[in-house]
Amino acid sequence: MKHSMRPHALFTAAVFFSTAAFAGPESTGARRPVTIDDILAAPATLAGRATRAITWSPDGKRFVITEHNTLSLYDVKSGKTREIIALARLESVAVKPKVQETPFDWTNRNISEKAVQWFPDNRHVLVASAGDLFEVDAEKGTFEQVTRTEEAEHDAKVSPDGHLVAFRRMHDLSVLDLQSKQEHPLTTNGTATLLNGQADWVYLEELALETAYWWSPDSRSIAYLQFDTSREPLFPHGVARYSSHS
Repeated sequence: MKHSMRPHALFTAAVFFSTAAFAGPESTGARRPVTIDDILAAPATLAGRATRAITWSPDGKRFVITEHNTLSLYDVKSGKTREIIALARLESVAVKPKVQETPFDWTNRNISEKAVQWFPDNRHVLVASAGDLFEVDAEKGTFEQVTRTEEAEHDAKVSPDGHLVAFRRMHDLSVLDLQSKQEHPLTTNGTATLLNGQADWVYLEELALETAYWWSPDSRSIAYLQFDTSREPLFPHGVARYSSHS
């Protein structure tokens, strides 16, 4: 089932969330919630990482973190960290995206695409690097290149069952079967003013909407927003340069 929506349409969304506290090592005594003070006083093995993006595994036992251009794995129970793969290896085989210059092109500052995602098996991760997608084995440190295109894949999402990967290329959505390596376009009419699965400026800037499409829980459908901005006026922004002399 696919949903489309035009700009200026009124819609509501229900957001559900849950929180859970995790305890430190059993040797510290009774379990208790982790506080800000605990994070600031973290041991040297985790120092400096608390403010960086981490991606928890589905089972909550470990997480991956990117630092020094390397993807590393942190095990919560043991407190140990080990390197998985240097991102330079992925960048070296990625297809260099074509540079597309348009007179009024822009990138919203609130775009928040996931560079790393876990698969449901708690072992593999999907990594977006240099415009292409890669499936990385967190145990072996090996990888398989999922896409090889001159157009960068954006906002990639692993399906709940882990068999498919959806993404946006330019202004259209596609889904790729990881087993057969077959790619299936979901939309084909995207243009600079007809955005499929891509939010326009106001939704990112004012409503903090991080994405414009979502997998169904059974991995059989994708719901997405479509924005037709063809009748909206275009306002170019100039950059003023000046120098001051004392």
